[in-house]
Amino acid sequence: MGTVSTTVIPSKVTLVMVSSADGHITKHDDGRVYLWASPEDQAHFVALKDRADVIIMGSRTYLAAADVIQLQPSTLRVVMTQRPAEWQAKMVPGQLEFSDETPSELLRRLTEAGYTQILLVGGSVLNSAFLAAGLVDDLYLTVEPKVFGTGKHLASLPHQVQLELLETQQLNDQGTLVLHYRVLR
Repeated sequence: MGTVSTTVIPSKVTLVMVSSADGHITKHDDGRVYLWASPEDQAHFVALKDRADVIIMGSRTYLAAADVIQLQPSTLRVVMTQRPAEWQAKMVPGQLEFSDETPSELLRRLTEAGYTQILLVGGSVLNSAFLAAGLVDDLYLTVEPKVFGTGKHLASLPHQVQLELLETQQLNDQGTLVLHYRVLR
């Protein structure tokens, strides 16, 4: 008898962020992006979100967006936190979980469970961890025509991450741009 081979399809991790023209992903340290991102960027985000079977975010991002998150049985949301036990009352099996796994451990578990399209939605600390571990495949960066002067950046890394521009798209007459990059390894 032959052995049955089970091939695990690697998950694709797409990082999606919106930034001011001066490179800030938060406005004055407020993580509620949906309050300042253009309607066109929000539609772009929803299109990416709808293609994902997992959405990963940090606990601050979760708190900032909790009032607009709509759980769906077809999409698992994973909130990365150092204290997942504190969040267990909010857990919804198959839809919302809280984890303290490393990015590599989490991605391995999700891949083994059959998830293939993973959307990483921040924040900065989580973006940094996934980029530093070499786990991000694509980056969609929307640049809004605004200058904040302060706020958080996309990531803080100990080394440079090289990107290749795949496409650009202007979303509106105000000049909101989407830059789609492949992360080079």
